[in-house]
Amino acid sequence: TVLNSYAFKGCSSLQSTTLNRSVILTDSNGIPYEDIFEECTGDIMINCPISNVDDGYLQNDGSPNFGYGTTNVFNNSKFNTITIGQDVTKIGYGYFNYVDFGRINIGDNVIEIGASAFYGASGDISFTSNSKLNKIAVYAFSGCEFNDFIMPESVTKIGWHAFSGSSGDNLIIGSKVTDIGANAFCNANMTGMVTIKCNLSNTANISEYAFEDHQFSSLRIIGNYEKINVKMHPYA
Repeated sequence: TVLNSYAFKGCSSLQSTTLNRSVILTDSNGIPYEDIFEECTGDIMINCPISNVDDGYLQNDGSPNFGYGTTNVFNNSKFNTITIGQDVTKIGYGYFNYVDFGRINIGDNVIEIGASAFYGASGDISFTSNSKLNKIAVYAFSGCEFNDFIMPESVTKIGWHAFSGSSGDNLIIGSKVTDIGANAFCNANMTGMVTIKCNLSNTANISEYAFEDHQFSSLRIIGNYEKINVKMHPYA
């Protein structure tokens, strides 16, 4: 079943929506249709593919090309709860950018959150205890507003600017993270405790500018940092 642009635009009386695995949100070139659920409300369960050709949206330096193929499937929607089901393995480029939701529950089998997937979004974000998430791509949560963000222990890669300009309360970076890109947490404003469990001495894959100009109220480093070469201004 193909859902074209504006298919449910303005359906503000919806209480429950389920997208089964047979639902298609993209055209034949993998470009998502626009504003399918604009202004929709209620709860939504997503089990259909929400990945796309996001590699084609990136510029040569890896940054998102905001002038090309911007995804607005859920543009201006106001869902109370978004649940990403077990059939979804990747959240593609920009799928939830600027979406205001009450809560999103990300399922076990999502292994990658794509570039700008939650750019400028707001709401509570939760992962299951069995999450297989491995990669958080560039700008994935940039400018995003959330409460607590407890990163799954399965995460190993955090792209540059992944959380830049984001804001929230408590943030936990898992112990298995080995790659953190430049400015990943630049200007990230966390009012609670930021806990870093990974090894910051692994400077080959962790940019020395990963945390530059952060706005953390409290910081706790659990991982090895005896030979730290990561700039933690204003804490270092």
